[in-house]
Amino acid sequence: SSFFKPNQKNLQDFINFTDHVVIDEQTKDLKRLDDIKFDLFFDFIKIDAEGSEYEILKGGENTIQKSLGFEIEQQFIERYQNSPKYQVISEHLEKLGFEVYLINSESWKKKMSYTNVNTNLKLVWADFLYFLKYDKFKNLLTNNKDKEIIILKQIVLFSMYNLHHE
Repeated sequence: SSFFKPNQKNLQDFINFTDHVVIDEQTKDLKRLDDIKFDLFFDFIKIDAEGSEYEILKGGENTIQKSLGFEIEQQFIERYQNSPKYQVISEHLEKLGFEVYLINSESWKKKMSYTNVNTNLKLVWADFLYFLKYDKFKNLLTNNKDKEIIILKQIVLFSMYNLHHE
């Protein structure tokens, strides 16, 4: 599902082109993430919204800045019409005080690829893992009475992603 239509021009060259067709269209009323009242803060957020990730980030800056990190899907080609690519999202997250720790990418095969040739596939999208930059994390600890709990949560999150050296 996506709020953006598939970009047929960019997708037509890939063998999984038929996986990206519009089956049904619906209208939905949405709220900005920052306009929803939550009883708790989110330590970690995962965003996989098929092209709407940037809009979610813009509408949830206050909520996101209270988290320790998040995982977000970003695209290297415009899979959905008028949806931003990873550069726009990465620059935005850098300004919010986050940095990339891990990228799990997906590459696709083009329809006209030769099967008997050893070749790399086209990089299409990836899940990016972000955590607060060290200075921002340090400031968070300085201004918080629950330092030990925050450090423990960060250790658990790093461990979940095998970031043991951090």
